[in-house]
Amino acid sequence: MDTTHYQAATEPGDKRTSKTVKTAGLGFGMFILGTFVGTRIVRSGPVVDTLKPPTEMQAEFAPPTDFVQYPSDTAVELLGFASWSTTSGAKLVSGDFNGDGKTDAALIGGSGWNTIPVATSNGDGTFTVSNCGNADMASYAQTAGAQPVVADFDGDGKDDIALTGGHGWNTVPVAFSVHRGCFANTNLAVSHFPDFAATEGAQAAAGDFNGDGKADILLSGLTNPTNRNTMPVAFGNGDGTFRVTNERI
Repeated sequence: MDTTHYQAATEPGDKRTSKTVKTAGLGFGMFILGTFVGTRIVRSGPVVDTLKPPTEMQAEFAPPTDFVQYPSDTAVELLGFASWSTTSGAKLVSGDFNGDGKTDAALIGGSGWNTIPVATSNGDGTFTVSNCGNADMASYAQTAGAQPVVADFDGDGKDDIALTGGHGWNTVPVAFSVHRGCFANTNLAVSHFPDFAATEGAQAAAGDFNGDGKADILLSGLTNPTNRNTMPVAFGNGDGTFRVTNERI
């Protein structure tokens, strides 16, 4: 089993700029035969350990939903992702989190969660579901005002998740996709932008606004008099840091 550990990130309101994070290891190669309660094994093959809900820290994968197709073509019927999306505070986002050209789904911000469940598309209406532990990012996403935006912030071909708008923040947390539904975080200070994002009415969108291959974050809808006629942009440098402009539109 290959397990990688990262340094925990600082709190979003922390003025320190130390990097980040905690992600989970993955394990494959286990062959399981037999009948299990709540699980229908159609064909034997490599499967992952029993999945657990987002409220339990995961060192590996955790429970899927409905009908899941694992990479081995083993069909497993389990409960999970669809029901987790009904959790209070849970936000559904989409992006290509593994860089295979197919759009996947993720959940973030559920009350009490310390994981980020990801449903990776198999391209035929089935999904491979992972639930890697990421207590820091999961906690940040539960902060009042926090908005998740999805784009490829480091230009590696895999979409990542950034958070902005949390009340009292002076950082922009980013969860970079690393492998199979797991993430490595940064949580670095950004001048002015977190304050702009926490302004009443502010809406965040992600995209590559300068065409350098690394995603940026744009804000619009700010209602305070100072920024009513401006559109702040945090241009991503690819490493969790951003440079900010705030031009009149």
